[in-house]
Amino acid sequence: MLTHLFVKNYTLIDELSLDFSSGLTILTGETGAGKSILLGALKLVLGERADLQAIKNQEQKCIIEAHFDIKKLNLKSFFEENDLDYEDISILRREILPSGKTRAFVNDVPVKLTVLNKLSGALIDIHSQFQTADLLKDAFQFEWIDAVAQQQEKVRVFRDEFHIFKEKQAELKKLTEKKAEFQQEYDYNSFLFEELEAAHLEDVSLEELEREQYALENAEEIALNLSEMLQILENEDYGVLTTLNSIVSKSKGLSEFLESSQLDERIEALRIETVDITQELNSKLESVEINPERLMEIQQKLNELNKLLQKHYVQEIEDLIKIKNDLSEKLSDTLQIEESISRLEKEVSKLKKDLASKAEELSQQRKNTTPIIVNEISNSLHKLGMPNVELAFEILESESFNEFGKDEINLLFSANKGIPLKSINKSVSGGERSRLMLAIKESVAKHKDLPTLILDEIDTGVSGKIAGSMGEIMAEAGKHIQVIAISHLPQVAAYGQHHFKVKKQDIDGITQSSVQVLNEEERIQELAQMLSGKEVSEAAIQQAKELISQK
Repeated sequence: MLTHLFVKNYTLIDELSLDFSSGLTILTGETGAGKSILLGALKLVLGERADLQAIKNQEQKCIIEAHFDIKKLNLKSFFEENDLDYEDISILRREILPSGKTRAFVNDVPVKLTVLNKLSGALIDIHSQFQTADLLKDAFQFEWIDAVAQQQEKVRVFRDEFHIFKEKQAELKKLTEKKAEFQQEYDYNSFLFEELEAAHLEDVSLEELEREQYALENAEEIALNLSEMLQILENEDYGVLTTLNSIVSKSKGLSEFLESSQLDERIEALRIETVDITQELNSKLESVEINPERLMEIQQKLNELNKLLQKHYVQEIEDLIKIKNDLSEKLSDTLQIEESISRLEKEVSKLKKDLASKAEELSQQRKNTTPIIVNEISNSLHKLGMPNVELAFEILESESFNEFGKDEINLLFSANKGIPLKSINKSVSGGERSRLMLAIKESVAKHKDLPTLILDEIDTGVSGKIAGSMGEIMAEAGKHIQVIAISHLPQVAAYGQHHFKVKKQDIDGITQSSVQVLNEEERIQELAQMLSGKEVSEAAIQQAKELISQK
């Protein structure tokens, strides 16, 4: 509910501060007085595009601020999703700077206009004679019927389950496509994996194989070199060991002379090291193997490994092992995907069955409720000067689920006898739509918390008794929601619980618009003036009193 509106430096308004209450509030005033300006300011704070020309004083910024009581509108989740501070009394503010830039705030938190637009849709519902687009939307018609049927909670439960159903369907489709993709690659991946698996990569070392290959390829030369080295060391006449043994023997005879320099110890150590080298060379010579079959086996293994390295564009055995493990995972995924698809198919089937049951229940309740709605709306439209109106709801089963069940809905309408019922978007004129929308809003307001309803001269083209009926319906709607109606008809204005008069006057040579909150006597004078013109007669005053007393 709108509780307060502050406007500063906007078109013809210097500064304005208004408090609003629940029920029906009427705004009246002469043509051009500024009623549309007030509505324009409200639209601006709700997110409409700003025009620099709207600034009254181009050297100062324009400020429009609206306060809303939102306790009953269930908007906490919206505030959380958009990182806004929730307050039961929330403040929307819009500023237009002299530079042309605009800023928007919700509870002093800067917001983008897209956020402001979304929020405003839950706060204010503005209708003019020709603005009834909501009436043509399936979502509005579903929400209307479900509100009267008192099954909004059932629809919410269905919608939550429907979203899960859609997610599961999308997941199943993705897995099915993945399965087809994996299946195409499965044979090739299997071949690659088996090829790498057969290579026993974890049991081989490229460096060790290359060392063994070198040893086998050069076995004869290695053996010859080792034999020659041993001949030099072991020859009985002039070998290194024979010579060292002789040197050691001679050093012992000079032990006392050599003791201080420790030469004898060093010579003995050299002899021992040479003996050790000789033994190791003999061992190496014994290990030399001339084995053409083993050489061929290693060459084949190295060729196999090098081909795999080139095939997979890597340089290390570890990389091939990683590729093999990745292929193993893909093959495992391909095998496991069947199980996942089977599980999801069961879940989707179960959800579909449950949704079908819930959708049938929702549909039946709608079919039971629509005759009540048709009767209620028809009665209201009869009061509004449409005695021959006919309404009907066409509810058909759709091929697939939607957020409201499995129904397709079509509101059929005919305003005149002998004219067949047609879809509402093809059969309702502007004036008829405004009256139909008023009747619908009054009906929905009894069953659902709605945002503030602003009616911008939807009584255009209406007069007399019908105008009074329209005012009566507005007042009835005002018992359940806040209604603000801009009207030029005294028969409508008389039903207002609160009455504002918009005036335009020249102050110091400058035209300004202002709003006056009328008391009971001032209301009578305003209605009398609306009835008789500038010259208010006693008869007009009396008629104004009668209009007020009839409500």
